[in-house]
Amino acid sequence: MALGQRQEKFPVPGGEAPPTRRTSLRIPRRRKRGRNPKMTKKRNGRKDREDKEERRRRRLQQQRRKLKLTLAGDLQKKDEAQGKRKKEERKQERRGGTKLGNSFKKKKQAKGRKASKPNIIFFLIDDLGYNDVPWHNPDIRAPEMLRLARKGIVLENHYVLPLCTPSRAALLTGHYPFRYGRQGSHTPLSPTGLNTSMTLLPQRLRNLGYRTHLVGKWHLGYCNKAYTPTARGFDSFYGFYLGSQDYYTQYRQLAPKKGSPSWFDKNEVLFDHDFGRSPPDAEDELKDLEGAKDDRDDLENDGGRSWLNDLNGNDGGYDFRFNDAPLRNVSGIYSNNLYAARARDIIRQHAAQASKDNPLFLMLSLQAVHGPVDVPLDYRRQHRNIKNLARRTFHGMLSALDDLIGHVVSELKKSDLYHNSIIVFTTDNGGNIRSGGNNFPLRGNKGGVFEGGTRGVAFIHSPLLPKTGFKYDGLMHIVDWQSTLLHAVRATKSPFRKRRGGGHVTTPEDDDPDTWEDDDQPQGWEGDGLNLWEAITTNAESPRSSFVYNVRKGPLKGAIRRKHWKLIVGGGGRFDGWVPPSDVAAGGKFGFLPTHCCSSWYTTMPANHVVLYNLRDDPLETTDVSHLFPEVTSTLKSRLRRYAAQSVHPHTPRDDPNGHPRFHGGFFSPGWCDAVV
Repeated sequence: MALGQRQEKFPVPGGEAPPTRRTSLRIPRRRKRGRNPKMTKKRNGRKDREDKEERRRRRLQQQRRKLKLTLAGDLQKKDEAQGKRKKEERKQERRGGTKLGNSFKKKKQAKGRKASKPNIIFFLIDDLGYNDVPWHNPDIRAPEMLRLARKGIVLENHYVLPLCTPSRAALLTGHYPFRYGRQGSHTPLSPTGLNTSMTLLPQRLRNLGYRTHLVGKWHLGYCNKAYTPTARGFDSFYGFYLGSQDYYTQYRQLAPKKGSPSWFDKNEVLFDHDFGRSPPDAEDELKDLEGAKDDRDDLENDGGRSWLNDLNGNDGGYDFRFNDAPLRNVSGIYSNNLYAARARDIIRQHAAQASKDNPLFLMLSLQAVHGPVDVPLDYRRQHRNIKNLARRTFHGMLSALDDLIGHVVSELKKSDLYHNSIIVFTTDNGGNIRSGGNNFPLRGNKGGVFEGGTRGVAFIHSPLLPKTGFKYDGLMHIVDWQSTLLHAVRATKSPFRKRRGGGHVTTPEDDDPDTWEDDDQPQGWEGDGLNLWEAITTNAESPRSSFVYNVRKGPLKGAIRRKHWKLIVGGGGRFDGWVPPSDVAAGGKFGFLPTHCCSSWYTTMPANHVVLYNLRDDPLETTDVSHLFPEVTSTLKSRLRRYAAQSVHPHTPRDDPNGHPRFHGGFFSPGWCDAVV
């Protein structure tokens, strides 16, 4: 074939046939099914687990057999030893011997170990609202508080006074504040304080061998040294006398005098204050209830101006000290960090030095979360999802507070004090909607007698509690803490009615005032407080069935509670609406806000109104039922009038210029008034 000539694909007819290749028949081989590696691994894993379970079961059976044999041998030996001991004791008794003294001594020592007094760690939080805790609001990030509450006992019907000073007075004295003129707040330069004749909780505990320490806020008077914490039962004091100072500088400013053109309200809520002027529908309904005497705002004969005029109205001073010594080297440090460090030092020193006869009472009366709202930037950034700036900052303050509580509890565990400690957590009053706080869905605000201002969040946490993890629904008032804690550390019992489920037994007789018994009677330690320790720890019925929110006389104004009935006479306070978290605000230097913020802050309730609420069916105080139950209304009003007759007019004298910090080295310091006995 010539080069390049195309070869024919098929033979030419008549030509030679090309050689043919013999083809064999190929039978396709069956493909071997491969194993699924995942199934194989799963099957092998199941087999391994079954083998492990079988080995574990056999090992446990062997251990149980050995344990039975060991227990049987131990029990036999124990019975033999006990029989020998009894035989020996009978011989000694026949001979008239006294060999049993050692056993009695050992029993006495063991009993002493069991009866050792517990440590008490008392967290008193400032202006913490009903909606500011994680067990009421899932948006709150406070894991340490939530853990302590869940592993403790939440006091769901725990009540406080409407303001800082009266709540602290009730807590430490065990008496209603209206009995000794402490039912309201006072200004920083008012020469007054808690009566020195009253015995306080730290004094009683110190008599029982406790070492007592106060960290944080006092707010019960300082103009005389006899008013200060170290003179009222505390071995040490690290904190401040007043309130509302800066979280970093510890500087407390003095607001302009009420009545001056530049006056506006501060974070301390008084019913007769409302950002410089009153709402159109409001009067000075609870003026005396909050401690403002009729002559409090009288001005000197200086043309209608007081010595504290607009020019020096922003003056102030530092308010921080260790015991009696003022401290200047704490400026620039966030106050929570100062208190955490001090609490850590107290716990470590106590663990190193204290004996079983000297337990610890540590009261952490913290500045948080009182206004002015402020927190390190890192905490605020944790809550960027919150649009309301005041609420975002407030959430950051709660996170910082939660870290402080976690540090204290961790230090207790490291120092081996936690296992024998009672931890109490409570607020001093309701949240302040003008400083980021919130009480929703309850009605009202700090400073008022509605539930939002007086139903205070609280819990008890302790490894010593026989049962935890439940909510106690029985009534409790902050005035009960002294008697309750003293009974807890003394292990003395007082009678109470047990009821399965806790709280109060509701009977038809509760709606019939003719069947009501007299008001609750104190159970020792003269005062108004009741012992609720056994009732709380056993989830039994509370011995408290009634209490007074607050009261004043001439004319009668205040509020009283009996079981589920609540009577308010003369108005429940300013900002009496139902305020959701989105409507709260943050005050400036003095808590300044516009006169009207949100419609949710106000209702149309007249100031001279008498209302009755059934809190069992209407816990949000939406419906007045006084016209349906006139006998209940009349009975509660007469009881409130009887308490008003026992009250003392609030002791709130006019500001004294001698107390100005400029005369005391720039600090708010004692030494310029006489103590009230």
